[in-house]
Amino acid sequence: MIDSRYVIHKSYRDNALLRASFHALAKETFGISRSHLSREFKKITGFSPKEYLIQIRISQAKLLLRGSSISIDDISSAIGFHDTAHFIQTFKKAEGITPLKFRKF
Repeated sequence: MIDSRYVIHKSYRDNALLRASFHALAKETFGISRSHLSREFKKITGFSPKEYLIQIRISQAKLLLRGSSISIDDISSAIGFHDTAHFIQTFKKAEGITPLKFRKF
């Protein structure tokens, strides 16, 4: 089997997951169902594809928060969130603090 973790990561980096559904990725890249890919992915990584994608997005956000003065709204949009409030909520759940506090810390 193709390394699904690599494909998910590369697809995110190439912005493909923002344009295509996970179902399409599973079918077109692996020739399997979404649920089968999700199970295999979780076996390999310990995370669901969604959880893994969130980790990637939060990592990118942390880099942008530390290394730039880009607004929270623009960071949220740049990493694939369509709603800044949802980004802030997701970031706080993952890191225990808001993006603004993370930037100041």
